[in-house]
Amino acid sequence: MTLSPESLDILEQRVEDLTEDARNHAGDEPKKAAALFSKAADVHERLAEAKDSPVVVQAHENKAESLRSNAQSQLRDAGLNPSNSMRDESRPETDVQSEVESTFDEVETDDTQAAIEAAEFFENPPSTELEDVGGLDAEIGRIHDGIIKPHLYPEVFNAIGVDMSNGVLLYGPPGTGKSLIARAAANELGYPYAGVSAAELGSEYVNKGAQNVQRLFAEAKQIQPCVVFVDELDSLARSRSGGPEQTDGTRQMITQLLQELDAIQGSEICVIGATNLVEDIDGAIRRSGRFDRKIHIGAPDADDRRDIFQIHLEDKRVSGDLDWNEIIEWTEGFSGADIASVVRQAGQAAASESIDEGVVSPSDVPGITHEHLMEQIKEKEPGVKEWEEEQNHSLS
Repeated sequence: MTLSPESLDILEQRVEDLTEDARNHAGDEPKKAAALFSKAADVHERLAEAKDSPVVVQAHENKAESLRSNAQSQLRDAGLNPSNSMRDESRPETDVQSEVESTFDEVETDDTQAAIEAAEFFENPPSTELEDVGGLDAEIGRIHDGIIKPHLYPEVFNAIGVDMSNGVLLYGPPGTGKSLIARAAANELGYPYAGVSAAELGSEYVNKGAQNVQRLFAEAKQIQPCVVFVDELDSLARSRSGGPEQTDGTRQMITQLLQELDAIQGSEICVIGATNLVEDIDGAIRRSGRFDRKIHIGAPDADDRRDIFQIHLEDKRVSGDLDWNEIIEWTEGFSGADIASVVRQAGQAAASESIDEGVVSPSDVPGITHEHLMEQIKEKEPGVKEWEEEQNHSLS
């Protein structure tokens, strides 16, 4: 197993923190101490696998053995693993092991939840599911291949000899579901989630933006496994080679981001970047090793648009039949955000119309009709088309 120097530093700090925490709980909370000693031993074994020097490898293995001995001692104090002369024969060893594993899971959960609650950027795993995205079957398949599978089954990738990708870049027109996909991926993994934009990380003060990036990833290293979503990556990480609009603070922020992306290689931190303008992102950030996979999220096709409409109409009251052929024909070039807006505005129009007609009893209020939808569709400029025209104009 090959880890970057930064990743090794993270593990070295992690094992120190775990060991100190275990010692603090020893005696008073032996079950928790045992779980922490065991986790620290696991990290020492991981470090042993990553080291080349036989002396250093042996040192980590010795520390792992010592920590496991400490864990056993704490278990005996807790009555979970008594000596043979004191063993409770009525309690199978498998029950003891099950309780130890359960205790370890509780420690991990408690520590992670406490870190999330104290974090500035992170929240619990989102409730958004991939089914909520609507359409984009091919793109979602790539999300499974590039994000979900490597993080759920790292042992399979390790067995083949390929590294797990820590960075995935989603690119394409605005409103096509990139942020929704990132939240859904975190949900699928069950990982804590941090969603930030360039505007949130940036600052008018020199060094502040870089400090924000550093603080974000410091939280990620503590909370991992986790998902970090950085929206508007093109704004945060424009090429350092030019542009009169770029400040010293921006350049420092990009440099800090590069350092953080290198430092998480081999960790359980998944970074998902999103951009409308992939060509504007600094080449050093786009290169393999930082964002190994680049997935295009384009405008939904006809079938996708119908799926998205049905998702947004699912919890709405609809009156009469919908002419899907007409709806699909008129919504070419619409993004998922456009469709969500159409449904919302059609619902508002239906409610306003019901009030004007004096129908205000909830049981009597009619729903959204095909006409309501078409009226909003015909008034709306397709977001993808508008964005493409703006890009063409800026290049001319």
